[in-house]
Amino acid sequence: MAKIIKSKEELNASIEKARTDIRQGENLIKQLRNEASHELRKQRTRRLIERGAIAESLVPGADGLNNEQFKALLSAGLNTDAANKMLAFFKKSNSTAETGATAGAEPF
Repeated sequence: MAKIIKSKEELNASIEKARTDIRQGENLIKQLRNEASHELRKQRTRRLIERGAIAESLVPGADGLNNEQFKALLSAGLNTDAANKMLAFFKKSNSTAETGATAGAEPF
């Protein structure tokens, strides 16, 4: 078996190429993380806009309320036993749907 002897310059070039490959890989990882983060932000923004529109559509005269008044109105309406039961039911339904189990009858 013949032994290949590389010159110092060839070894240094190989080392530099490996370092370049590592930097490119690190940059790719950074780019992919940024893309994933951007996509999550887009999904959250869309969800917030849709839910805000739903909330405003259910409150007559919502456009005449400031943010504090709107928040107080939602808080008063959602801090009830009925709302808490519905929320617990929806959370349970969502978690059982993920596991494939079926949910029981609605509590409301």
